[in-house]
Amino acid sequence: MTFIPGRTAKLTLFDDGVTGETIDLTTLKTKEEMHALMLSKGFEQLSSWERKQQEKDRTKLVQNLKAESIHKFRERRQEALLERIQRRDEKRRHKKALKKRASEDRRIVGEAPGMANMLQMYAGAGVVAVLFAAMTARRRKQRKSAPVFRSVGNLSS
Repeated sequence: MTFIPGRTAKLTLFDDGVTGETIDLTTLKTKEEMHALMLSKGFEQLSSWERKQQEKDRTKLVQNLKAESIHKFRERRQEALLERIQRRDEKRRHKKALKKRASEDRRIVGEAPGMANMLQMYAGAGVVAVLFAAMTARRRKQRKSAPVFRSVGNLSS
């Protein structure tokens, strides 16, 4: 049944999916007339026990559908969480590998006697730029950590 507000009440009967008969329900005045019409069209009236049983079955079906929906939602949420964790772990592994490679490059640069040897060891200009930046960053760190003393003159006077 489909109720459409503002429209006259009509009952449309279908026969194998084809519109059969349309009945105007506004002409019916009492419940008894409605029951008689339904019985004359071949419908059976359910007992109160059958109605309660149908309602229980419908309620159980709705509950099962809700539980199934919740279960599927939780599964999808769990899968998304696992994917995020895997992506995070992959980023960490990648970052760790980059740090390891950078520290190895810094070690090699530290062992190289001069810039000429470094240019011979590494062919790419990008790699040289990265190594030079790492080397200068290392020197900056050393400068910052070293204690600085200034002569302020003769303190004995």
